[in-house]
Amino acid sequence: VAGFVLSQMHDRVVSGVVYEQRQQRMAADFRVPAPERIVKPGQPIAIMQSPDIELNEVVIEGDSIGNLRGGPARRTSSAMPGEPGQTVILGHHRAYGGSFARIGGLVPGNTIAIQTRNGGPIVAYVVRAVLADAEAGDVPEPEQGVAQLVLVTSDGGWSGGTRVVVVASTLPVIDSPRKVEAFGLDASDRGSPFGGEAL
Repeated sequence: VAGFVLSQMHDRVVSGVVYEQRQQRMAADFRVPAPERIVKPGQPIAIMQSPDIELNEVVIEGDSIGNLRGGPARRTSSAMPGEPGQTVILGHHRAYGGSFARIGGLVPGNTIAIQTRNGGPIVAYVVRAVLADAEAGDVPEPEQGVAQLVLVTSDGGWSGGTRVVVVASTLPVIDSPRKVEAFGLDASDRGSPFGGEAL
């Protein structure tokens, strides 16, 4: 019982404080252009927001265990956000801030907006499917010229947990990713989601 209580306190209190500090630091780093436009593992690569679930997170490059403690993390073997192909981003459900605690609440038609570092275009993805207990083979391959976003989390816990996978995509990409002029993603809104300059 004592071990369970200590584990819950760590997951919900201590790790959450550490997570919020790391997100604030990442938000500050995000505003500084990366030297030679190269983002290294462990550095912020994008801002991701969805007003439908109050998602407002700085995404880290590289999905190592350490990086995932600071926020959602992009699998480096996947496509860059907005590029044709499949972009995979993983995040914790409960521990370390629970960055993806609400992604199971997304429904087809909801929007997820992402902007990459160094002033990349703001790309709007439309949720196509939300899968529970999904395996890798359950995620459809993107169509030719389409940028697909795959968000993955597991609720973990002592009972084994359930994996939730969200699949979203843009319209076909021809010369450049779809740019949404009406959106304004701003990392300075971290800590007060959806401020005046955000979604």
